[in-house]
Amino acid sequence: MDTQGYRTAACGFFCALLLAMSDHALAQTAPTPLSTPKDLPLSITVDDSALTLMVLLVPTVYLSGIIDSGSPARFEALMHSGKIPPGAIVLLNSPGGDLVAGLALGRLFRQGEMRVYISKPYDVVKQEGSGAPAAICVSACAYAYFGGLYRMRPSGDHQFGIHQFYLGNTHTADVGAIQQASGEVVSYLHEMGINPDIFRLASTADRNQVVWLTGEQMLNAGLSNDGKEPLKASYKLVEGHPYLVLEQKTFEGTHKIAFQCLGEQMMLTSYYMVGHDRAEEIVKRGTRSYFEVNERPVLIQPKDGALPLNLSVASMRVVPIEFLRPLQSAESIGAWIDDMNGTHRYGFTIELKSVWPDIQDYYKNCLVMPAPKRQVQGERHGTI
Repeated sequence: MDTQGYRTAACGFFCALLLAMSDHALAQTAPTPLSTPKDLPLSITVDDSALTLMVLLVPTVYLSGIIDSGSPARFEALMHSGKIPPGAIVLLNSPGGDLVAGLALGRLFRQGEMRVYISKPYDVVKQEGSGAPAAICVSACAYAYFGGLYRMRPSGDHQFGIHQFYLGNTHTADVGAIQQASGEVVSYLHEMGINPDIFRLASTADRNQVVWLTGEQMLNAGLSNDGKEPLKASYKLVEGHPYLVLEQKTFEGTHKIAFQCLGEQMMLTSYYMVGHDRAEEIVKRGTRSYFEVNERPVLIQPKDGALPLNLSVASMRVVPIEFLRPLQSAESIGAWIDDMNGTHRYGFTIELKSVWPDIQDYYKNCLVMPAPKRQVQGERHGTI
């Protein structure tokens, strides 16, 4: 369905949502959730202490309270000042508020490629004590949450909620304005890569109630991504050699695994992109490198099995072409390096289900692909 058709189909749901929220079609608080922060305008607290920057590398930003119309301007001013840098961690705890402000905050989160949680800072939890309510994110807060490039699903008692869609008293607001707002909301959701159909789940609730979604439901519906963008599979030609490259961007960096057919063999290469200095440090500290298929170690090599390559830790193996066969239905593949103390490991895991067809096609092509006539001298030191 094209975008215009999608907006039309979804309008009924969003019109009802906005009507249900208040006499003002664009700015009002949701029905009272199970627990709420204090009924105050949104507070923005930035933690850029030395300890936070040492552990997390970026500041954390705690947004707590009602999302008021001035929230986006205050947040944007902190971005422009450098107090909230790109990639910052945002913690949300809000029962909602101004819908337009929620959309604007979400766009600022996406602009800054921020990582968003529904949570409270440790010092706030410690100060409030064990009996304090968990963090929530409802209504306008939910829209703001969708703007996070990396959206972590709520854990523990933290809650995420959406509303039932129903037609209230149509005399309480201008229907034309509501329809316009509905189109803006649908456009925003498409912009953020969120399917508006997810809100059909809200119809299971009674009038004026909130549908609370579990972290698993949010992940399965694409509302959360647990810090990972969708996995991409692409074919690349490097010096005449065809590669299948799996690439995934995460809040930690970019992860790649490349396959190159070599007749009856195949070059398997992983790239753990962490920056030049960090890559050299990891390789220096490593005692062994290995791949994992379905979280089981394979292709284990000692210290010289990985090397710093440009901005990455690269691990390379020559394997039989049949290595691709089980990957056509494997749940995951990973690449790891063990620390010399044996207490840590560095690397990544990629979930494969979304690219099974790409692996199947590449495997079939590899079976009929002739071996390369020559090997490029020093090709080991190339990159994808």
